[in-house]
Amino acid sequence: ANPDLMEEYIEEGDIVLLPAAHPFFADYDSGLRMKAWHLHLYDGLGFSLSENLPTLQKYRQEELLRAVSALAENAPEHVTDPLAVAALTTLLAPEFPAAVNRLAVSYPYRKLITALNERPPATVRLEDFCRDTGLSRSALGKGFKRCFGITFKEYQHNILLAKARIKLLDKEKNISQIAEDLGFRRVFYFIDFFRRATGESPGAYRKRPLP
Repeated sequence: ANPDLMEEYIEEGDIVLLPAAHPFFADYDSGLRMKAWHLHLYDGLGFSLSENLPTLQKYRQEELLRAVSALAENAPEHVTDPLAVAALTTLLAPEFPAAVNRLAVSYPYRKLITALNERPPATVRLEDFCRDTGLSRSALGKGFKRCFGITFKEYQHNILLAKARIKLLDKEKNISQIAEDLGFRRVFYFIDFFRRATGESPGAYRKRPLP
């Protein structure tokens, strides 16, 4: 049977981990109460730790439920809580081997990643590193994809989106200031990028009620 079409019954105390891109349909029984959160989790290089997880994971651990609830409701204060760390470790363990392998990348690709994390990411261009590395733009791009499984542009977009989400939580800065911090030359370039990536404008994302 196609696992994507299998029925799953959720009972009180169940934790279900579902990748954001996976579609689903749900029937709710009368009186059922559910709580859901979107967790965007990345490793030290900015790669998602959840996008390649199995389609569906279900857990029934009371301590894990408490820890995940505390993390989702009180982050970032509870990120250092031992139970919260244990919960994330349990949920993300399948991704750890790939994360460790990414840390062993060679110099030119490590330099690219460092630049994207230390500079305004929208200002970083692949061709700027060709002279330093002695590689052509094509060779550098192909090597990056071979190391990480995604193109440099895809990685750059992931970094931009992750940083944009964090910055939009700061209500002290307006959209134009955030666009400038990220390295966009014009605010409408940032708005267009964010809308294409998420389906909504930065302003609409900012107005979302917190879980």
